[in-house]
Amino acid sequence: MKLNDHGVSVVEFALLLPLLIVLVFGIIEFSRALFTNNAIINVSREGANLATRTSTQTPEILNAVARTARQVDMRNAAMIYLTRIIENDGVAQVTEQYRWTGSQMGSPPDSSVWPCNRPWDSGRCRIQNPLNPSRPANISLTLNPNEEIIAVEVFYRYEPIFNNFFGRTRLLYSATVL
Repeated sequence: MKLNDHGVSVVEFALLLPLLIVLVFGIIEFSRALFTNNAIINVSREGANLATRTSTQTPEILNAVARTARQVDMRNAAMIYLTRIIENDGVAQVTEQYRWTGSQMGSPPDSSVWPCNRPWDSGRCRIQNPLNPSRPANISLTLNPNEEIIAVEVFYRYEPIFNNFFGRTRLLYSATVL
C-alpha cells in the first residue's frame, strides 16, 4: 500500500463514519420500538385472557398485567383500558369500562373502543345506563345475541433515545378482543 492509498482510505472512512453511526443508532432505535410494541401486545393479550378466565376483580387484573411488562415504563408512559361489551338488540353496548389507576401518564388518550365522557370513579367509568343504544362500542365485530366480549387496550408513549435523529414521541397502541 502506498502512502497516497492510506490517505484515501482515511478520507473514505471519515466520509462513511457518520452514515454508519446513524445506521447503527437507527437499528438500535428500531429494535427498542419493536421490543416495546411486543411488550404492550403481550399486556393486552394477557389482560383479555385473565379477564375472560378468572373471577379476579378488574382493577387487580389491570395491576397484574402492568407488572408483567417490567421491561418498559408502564407507570409513566402507559394507559390500559378494559371494556366489557354485550350484544343488545343488534348493537354492541358497553356495560363496564375500567382504566388502570396505576398510570401516571399525563393526559392519557381516550379509549378507541369507547371513550368514556363521564367522570371516572376509582378507575371505573360511571355509566348510568349501560344498555343505552345511543352509546354503542366502536368495534367492527358482529356479535351473537347476548354475547359478551372483553376488549383490552394499551396505549404507550414511546420516547426514542436518540430524539435528535429520530424525531418525536410516538403513541403505540395494542388492542385484544376476546
